Amino acid sequence: MEKNIRLSCLLSYYGGFLTEKQRELMRQHYDEDLSLGEIAQQESITRQGVHDALKRGEEVLESYESQLKLFERNLTIKNSLGELDEYLKGKETLDSGEILVLQSKLREVAEAWESDDGL
Repeated sequence: MEKNIRLSCLLSYYGGFLTEKQRELMRQHYDEDLSLGEIAQQESITRQGVHDALKRGEEVLESYESQLKLFERNLTIKNSLGELDEYLKGKETLDSGEILVLQSKLREVAEAWESDDGL
C-alpha cells in the first residue's frame, strides 16, 4: 500500500493520540495532499518544522499500529469478506465442499477479529 494512503488511514485510526498541531499538519499533508512548503506558509512555520512534525507524527502512528494492529485487522477482515462475496456471486446453491470453503473463510475472519493479543 502506498505510504501516503497508509498514513492517511492510520491518521483516521490513531489521530486522537497526536497533538492537535501534529494532527492538523498530517491531515493537511496526507488528506489534502499539500506540500511541506504550502503547509509551512499556511501555518507560518518553517518547512523543516513541518517536516519534523510529520516525522514525529508518523512515528507515533506507526508505533500504535505496531502495538494494536487495528488497521491491519480491519484490512484482513475486509479482504476476507470481499473474497467470500466474490466466491458467492452467482451461486444459488452450495454443495458440501463449498460449504467447507465458506466455513474456512469465516474462521479466518473470526481469527482476525479475535486475535491472540487480546483485542
